[in-house]
Amino acid sequence: MHVLVIPSWYQSRFNKLRGVFFKDQALAIASKAKKVGVIAPVLISVKEVFKTNNFSFQSEYIKTSNVQEYIRPILAFPFWNSLNRYLQLHLAKKMIKRYLNECGTPDIVHLQSSLAGELAIWMQEQHKVPFVVTEHWSGFLQKKATSSQLKLAQKVFSRSKHNIAVSQYFACQLQNMFREKFNVVPNTVEVDFFEKGSEKFNHFTFLQVANLDENKNQKMLIKAFSRFDQSSDVRLKIIGGGEKSIENYLKSLIKSTDLGEKIDLCGAADRIEVKKMMQKSHCLVISSHIETFGVVAIEAMSCGIPVVSTRCGGPEDVVNSKNGILCEINEESLFDSMKEAHDKSWESDTIRNYIQANFSRDRYADKMLNLMN
Repeated sequence: MHVLVIPSWYQSRFNKLRGVFFKDQALAIASKAKKVGVIAPVLISVKEVFKTNNFSFQSEYIKTSNVQEYIRPILAFPFWNSLNRYLQLHLAKKMIKRYLNECGTPDIVHLQSSLAGELAIWMQEQHKVPFVVTEHWSGFLQKKATSSQLKLAQKVFSRSKHNIAVSQYFACQLQNMFREKFNVVPNTVEVDFFEKGSEKFNHFTFLQVANLDENKNQKMLIKAFSRFDQSSDVRLKIIGGGEKSIENYLKSLIKSTDLGEKIDLCGAADRIEVKKMMQKSHCLVISSHIETFGVVAIEAMSCGIPVVSTRCGGPEDVVNSKNGILCEINEESLFDSMKEAHDKSWESDTIRNYIQANFSRDRYADKMLNLMN
């Protein structure tokens, strides 16, 4: 089978972590499919340009195994979303025409989120290629979708061969919103990459890996952690970038707590750095209000560490009594669960084996190809 992936966001030289799990999934499918292509016209903000000091917008053509990626960075015009969408779609059609000439017509399109649905529908109408769609965007749950995005999503979900959500919670919410059926295929993790480490931090270390924003709820996490006794042998490390104003607020909050010297805002990190931190830490914490899945949970578990997570949607499909603790979205419940995780003995092999059995690339590829055929 020849599969063409159309992601709604994707990694590029400007941001190597954005949508990295889309590539993981493409590689997973490629392990059992004849050919996989990726068409990714990526909108790049002015802020990303100056942050990376990169002013080249040349296309990237990356061949990995039997996955061919066509990545085109596009400078986004601030506050001009309609123009940005037009440019993205216009250039994407050109990219697809080149792809068809070089790689042939795919058997099916895998649309990663309905946000890029216009392109999948165009492929369906112009080239008679069906599509399946996996929805990831938490904006539907956070009430961030505009009327045009809702209208497009409804059109996409009604025309797709199969609609897929990454968790049972998300599937139920989408079914209620759009009155269409959704299958559940969870995200995957590269278990050979996210492996158990041989060394741990000297102190019991809680780790969070998340952008610094209101949904990820670092404010509540810091307050919950500050409830530990001053004599407790605990540390908290938070990996993630975000708006400077949020970072400054969190720094101020940390300074005001009794355990401020034990909390470290580490900033953004690449994938290798994240893996190393997971391997050396003792427990991952998810403090979000909403998660459609929570890929960091299965990454951490693949490294053999338990996860404490709020009941925010997706993690409820993953976290159980043998690999972590679920809590309510409040400071007291989060602290109680972190304290329990600190005091409990965990079987790292049991945690990792659970991920290998349920979220490996093989499992993901089998489920997706079954829906694509």
